Amino acid sequence: MGQLIAGVAHEINNPVNFICGNLSMLQSTPKTCCNCCKTIFFCIQSVLLMT
Repeated sequence: MGQLIAGVAHEINNPVNFICGNLSMLQSTPKTCCNCCKTIFFCIQSVLLMT
């Protein structure tokens, strides 16, 4: 019975740890994506202004 309870607790805890472990990445990803888009926009704008 103890092994069954431990197994169930492990299966619940595993996804929770996975989600919590990746929250910091999810918070920083939009900032990184936005910065990348801004850089691409400015590069395109610079090229268009040179022509």
